[in-house]
Amino acid sequence: MKINLTFPSIDNKELDAAQKVLKSGWLIRGKETKALEEEFAAFSGAKYAVATNGCTMSLYLAIKYLNLKKEDEVIVPSLTWSATASVVIQAGATPVFADVKKDDWCLDPEDVKKKITKNTKLVIPVHYSGSYALGFENFPIPVLYDSAHRIEKNDFKGIASCYSFYAVKNMTTIRGGMVLTNDEKTAKWYTMMCHGGLTKDTLSRYQGGASKNDASNFYYEIDTPGWNFDMTDVEAAIGREQLKKVENLNDKRNKIVKMYNKAFGMKNTGNHFYQIMVENRDEFLVGMRELGIQCGIHYLPLHLMKGYKEFKKGALPVTEFIGKRCVTLPLYPGLSTQEVRYIIDSTKKLGKFTRRNY
Repeated sequence: MKINLTFPSIDNKELDAAQKVLKSGWLIRGKETKALEEEFAAFSGAKYAVATNGCTMSLYLAIKYLNLKKEDEVIVPSLTWSATASVVIQAGATPVFADVKKDDWCLDPEDVKKKITKNTKLVIPVHYSGSYALGFENFPIPVLYDSAHRIEKNDFKGIASCYSFYAVKNMTTIRGGMVLTNDEKTAKWYTMMCHGGLTKDTLSRYQGGASKNDASNFYYEIDTPGWNFDMTDVEAAIGREQLKKVENLNDKRNKIVKMYNKAFGMKNTGNHFYQIMVENRDEFLVGMRELGIQCGIHYLPLHLMKGYKEFKKGALPVTEFIGKRCVTLPLYPGLSTQEVRYIIDSTKKLGKFTRRNY
């Protein structure tokens, strides 16, 4: 038996949608991308959505819009994918690491409050594993949510939220992302900067003028030098089909989470990953691999990494405890009941479980 850690849920609907775009001759910055933006905004409860080529670039755009300086601080979790912190550095500001909560492993708002200084300009909670990062409503500093793990209906909050549609996510465009906002001016800036800083998008320039003699649509201005962060129309077409399915796919994930929770006596709520903690992690990972079960580690703490050592200021005890023991079990809609039971039985056989003594 071979069981992947994750596996995308793609069928002929996505294949047909991609083929249709490829045959159309218009592959990027077109009608499919605009349609996905409108549909995802409506799904999420935001006024505006701007498609990008990944959650990393969505986060970067949202931070760059704030025009932060090196002395400005952005509080982030250490228990996250590198991008949550790296975009802060690349955008010109300074990351400050805070600890996570013991129950859901999301950023701890109480520890964040302890780390707020006069230079703190932003906090980026991560909806870790799909669990909503609670405690940041009406927070004293602006909140930008990293929602790379979570795609749920009417979920938008904060000054912005950034999403990932990478291949392993709950819905995929193969590679891509989205940034949400309720502010029209901000949304226009995001769109402009995704397209190199042009004040007029590609559709507007090539759809034709008001009359046969009108050539104005061909001309454009560049207000600010931007980037090329566009999603392709092939990806957007796949995403539109995935968005139709995501609630059903999440339901299937939730059923597997319930099976795991019952078997392990846990209360995990996220549906992107399923985490456990084992004391014999190396032995466990190798043993599960030998049984044909692919597992992972999400995540090794960033503040202990060589690339972030200059930003390490003190210990993060909960993060460090988790970081030494966390293991990710397979979780995706295509897992059969038989496969889930096999994973459960194998986990119980090989794992030496922690008592969560932080």
